[in-house]
Amino acid sequence: MIEQLSAANVALREVRKQNEQLTKKNEIYSSKLKQMESLLMDRNLRLKKLLSDNLRMGARLRRMESEVGVDRVKELFGSD
Repeated sequence: MIEQLSAANVALREVRKQNEQLTKKNEIYSSKLKQMESLLMDRNLRLKKLLSDNLRMGARLRRMESEVGVDRVKELFGSD
């Protein structure tokens, strides 16, 4: 009986130690995940801005092409 209690106590200590280690790892992974989410949010905001700028500039280019002609726009911007 005492041997069983001793073995159970040893097993309980080992499980608690593993639980503590896993809790620490979980905290580290959660922190890294939050950092990655933040980086992705920043990246997505920059990408949305670039896409918006691209659409705006594309519309301006098409308007210029319709006003002065495609060839003249190419001449102005040095495109071949």
